[in-house]
Amino acid sequence: MVTKIIKPELLDLVMRNNDYVIYYGDSPLKTLEGNDFVASNPRILQHILIELSLAEKISFKTINGYVIFSLITDYLMKGIDELAESIDEVIKNDSFVKFKTGEKNGSQSINVDSFIGFLDENDRLLNFIFYGVSSIQKSFNLFLKESSKNKIDYSSINELSKSIKNSYLKLTAAQRAIVKLLCTTHDSGIILPLLLVLRKINPSEYTNALFAVRMNALQQKSRHKTFAEIIKPHIECKLIVPDWKNPLESFNEIHNKVLQLVEYLSYFSHNEKTLGIQELIDTGEGYNLEFKTSFRWDIRTGKKNPAIEHASLKTIAAFLNSGGGTLLIGVEDDGKIQGIEIDKFDNEDKFLLHLWNMIKSSMGREVSPNIQTILKKLNGKTVCNVKCLRSPSPVFLKQKGFDEEFYIRIGPSSARLEIREALKYISERFE
Repeated sequence: MVTKIIKPELLDLVMRNNDYVIYYGDSPLKTLEGNDFVASNPRILQHILIELSLAEKISFKTINGYVIFSLITDYLMKGIDELAESIDEVIKNDSFVKFKTGEKNGSQSINVDSFIGFLDENDRLLNFIFYGVSSIQKSFNLFLKESSKNKIDYSSINELSKSIKNSYLKLTAAQRAIVKLLCTTHDSGIILPLLLVLRKINPSEYTNALFAVRMNALQQKSRHKTFAEIIKPHIECKLIVPDWKNPLESFNEIHNKVLQLVEYLSYFSHNEKTLGIQELIDTGEGYNLEFKTSFRWDIRTGKKNPAIEHASLKTIAAFLNSGGGTLLIGVEDDGKIQGIEIDKFDNEDKFLLHLWNMIKSSMGREVSPNIQTILKKLNGKTVCNVKCLRSPSPVFLKQKGFDEEFYIRIGPSSARLEIREALKYISERFE
């Protein structure tokens, strides 16, 4: 099966005790090998969820967030790396390594007459050869000097291999995944993807050089094994090489995909630790995060107001009925910290006691296991972090003085559903 059709409305990002997971319907979305889509930080999962929602399908043979995450989770994080196992042969067959070591045997040489004829028909592509190769050679030289501390014999394939191999093995799992997928999908070799993930070249330079590499391969007298054949990857995507009949369209297609992969790495770099309170505040409000200046104190009237309490409680209920989320009490909409001191409780214990009493009386004691409250000091003021997990059963809000209501998250806010809407939502989400 190459693709799987999905329903975007069944996708959801759910917060658990110490991580986040993408749900599809009533169970976690699975990787190619059946592992959950789990991360300690939601950004990369949000990126994948959006990508799947727009595509409305999972493609198993093209480079996308689903495939990259599967490759990392199913193999690289478990120490399974086919590229690392065959890296010596991969390096030996890389065009830039051959050029650097001066390899010129008969089987690798270019058919001059054929090459000249090709250029006569495609004279506008000359710049791909000259600028593509020359710019990458400079970046490659700089990379080798840095990785070997300027102590390397460029003509020695063994020394080059050692330097390149060491650099690859130091990459993160996400970087390795990108290198392997580009190496096999573009049949580019290892140097171009390696320089890209190390930020020695940019996506335009990568694409330009790929055209030069593939143009050279096109003119070889004999066929050689592709890098996919050398590596024999567990996850093999469709081969994508430059289309010489439509060079501009082909260049843009490859370039856009490489840009997406660089963007993917930027998301994944934020997946290393759980965000602190200040970092949460800096990200701003969204589907899984909301700020409330106070829990009960109305700043405008200067007294307690049940409507203020209701605003926090409906946010908590909405998080429980959706994918979970975090409510920060003591933080204004613009991120300015007021602290729970504004609620004028005698001490922090009494604040928490009142908060929990309100939660239990308005939503039921059974919601308690899905809610965690933590007090944190920032700039001398106390912020209450109310962390809500996705509830296994529907949560109705019934606060004294207010009608019984059912809330869910829609975008960055909580929305009340009418009876018919609530029944439909509950039947799809909880049953």
